[in-house]
Amino acid sequence: ARGGADRSGQRGGARALVEAMASPLEFFRSELAHSELDVRMEAMKKVNIIAAAMGPDATRSQLLPFLDEFITSGEATDEGMTTLAMQLGAFLPLVGGAEHANLLLQLLEKSFQWEENVVRAAAVEAAGAVTKAAVDGGWDPAPAAALAMRVGQGEWFTCRASAPSLVAGVLPYVSAEARTEMRQMLVELSRDEMPVVRRAFLAAIPKLAPQFVSEVEFLTADMLGMLTTLANDDHSSVRSTATQQFPAFCRSLQEAGASAQLTQQMLPLLKSALEDKSWRSRYAVLQGFDVVARTLPQEVLAAEMLPLMANTLLDPEAEVRQLASKHLEVVCEAAGGEAFTSALQQTLSQLVQDQNPIVRLSVAETCIGLCAKDHATFGAQYRSLLVAFLDDDDAGVRQVVPQRLGELCERAPDLVRELMEQFKAKLGDTAWRGRRAVGQH
Repeated sequence: ARGGADRSGQRGGARALVEAMASPLEFFRSELAHSELDVRMEAMKKVNIIAAAMGPDATRSQLLPFLDEFITSGEATDEGMTTLAMQLGAFLPLVGGAEHANLLLQLLEKSFQWEENVVRAAAVEAAGAVTKAAVDGGWDPAPAAALAMRVGQGEWFTCRASAPSLVAGVLPYVSAEARTEMRQMLVELSRDEMPVVRRAFLAAIPKLAPQFVSEVEFLTADMLGMLTTLANDDHSSVRSTATQQFPAFCRSLQEAGASAQLTQQMLPLLKSALEDKSWRSRYAVLQGFDVVARTLPQEVLAAEMLPLMANTLLDPEAEVRQLASKHLEVVCEAAGGEAFTSALQQTLSQLVQDQNPIVRLSVAETCIGLCAKDHATFGAQYRSLLVAFLDDDDAGVRQVVPQRLGELCERAPDLVRELMEQFKAKLGDTAWRGRRAVGQH
């Protein structure tokens, strides 16, 4: 009897599956109404399969209106909206091609008002993907330009916060007239009363600035002016976000040949950020400092930035000191070994005694890298530092030099011979990892 019931249940499940396959939209609708969140999420992940089963005509006339209704109803979760946006980015073939791109953009527009940033970011990416694919298919991007303008002038700040990245995605395809309008809108967004909108503008700079390299006046006057203003914003979160964009903006200025703006306007911003009262701002500007170092003229870097780096390496916050030390090899290469040693050797000697072992570890890695690259310049000066690292209280720091012994033997054999007595002493290290490191290398 039990076997008969099982077979009956299987036949019932099979019939339900057949019926679902016969009506993909009803199946999709029922799955989205399921009480289990996991089931609803899986359904949204398969919306492209539903569309493929329905065909382009039914997708346009039935599925897209249903999705619009579902979003408007308030039943959609943040996770569901994010998943849907990611799916819609590749939906163009499923709705019948480029001529119907505007239907997808209209649906995505509702996501730009969503409070959760992850949802808005996914929708922006999807809108950019749809626009690119449609333009490649011969579509006139005027609707995409109009969408970007509507979003940027929206009543809700969540909507306006989506606009800068949306502009970056559609800007390469729009007309000269629309491009002019978008430039003006970007200026307005950078002055928005809501800090979240100003931060959104700043976060889009790495995508926006390269697109204005050929428009030098806008890049060096308007955009640099906006960045300067926001780098001095009353909100520390805005200032911190602004400093994070310095490397990308410096690169764009360099590509535009705007060396005067680099030294006369960006340099004061960099110096101010490294001295900011907020450690997050100081940390933020250091995150891309290797890029900044490569864009500044060597004499400017040596004269202006190395003294500031010396101070930053002694920052009260260990995270700042550690990040600063990680960029030292690039800074040395850009500024020149002689200038680097003159400005920073005393500071590095102080960091050997830093209270934070992670900072000491980072400095040890830097010193080894410098000695391996240029033993003639750094070997004699930093030999005592390497000896100090070999005697460090922290086992992890003591292991660094032995672990990179092969690199030192290849590039700086004279230095290795000078350190041999210390290496022999490490064979008696109380930490087994230290003994193993010397024995292996």
